[in-house]
Amino acid sequence: MKHSKLLHQYKNGNYIVRLFDDGTKLRFTLDDEFVSEFPESIDIKITNHCDLNCPMCHEKSSLNGSHGLLNIPFLKTLPKGIELAIGGGNPLSHPELEMFLNEMRLSGIVSNLTVNQKHFIKEKVLIEKLINEHLIYGLGISVINDEAIDEIINFSNKYSNTVVHVIAGITTLELLKKLYDQNIKLLVLGYKCFGRGKNYYSENVKNKIE
Repeated sequence: MKHSKLLHQYKNGNYIVRLFDDGTKLRFTLDDEFVSEFPESIDIKITNHCDLNCPMCHEKSSLNGSHGLLNIPFLKTLPKGIELAIGGGNPLSHPELEMFLNEMRLSGIVSNLTVNQKHFIKEKVLIEKLINEHLIYGLGISVINDEAIDEIINFSNKYSNTVVHVIAGITTLELLKKLYDQNIKLLVLGYKCFGRGKNYYSENVKNKIE
């Protein structure tokens, strides 16, 4: 049986946070409630550039989207163990991604990355490099169809900190059945009815959600 390794422990307000390498997070306090002083996890969009032009994209990302500036001094003031949920656009397209991830690692920040299944297939070697060099700990793969689904399932079994993301209203019941009982982590995201998602919303999407 594999034992989880403690990555970080820090104090946040009136409680202690322990973060383990399998993604488990434990909080301890002797008080009746948890009162934090800062966020334990921060979502950060590093680019609006993406070559997929998905019709339901709530971010309205496109080939014309710009990359964000990654010199963010605020992040280096946070305690070691704070998590970043990094996305886009296509975050793998940002030319300074690896440099940024390395800076975060040296600062004790735990980086997690979310990518689309098409970018995962195209950049699988790079993604494995980021995982094996501990530049990222968690990986989210956004899946909207069954393209390379067996490869994604096998990867998720190999790297247990991988989470397959599906979207209510987009994912079909047939695809959910393929993902069911595969010993993988599955996250069902709510449909976002803004950006391009506002125009894509239809009776068909509504029926899939129901």
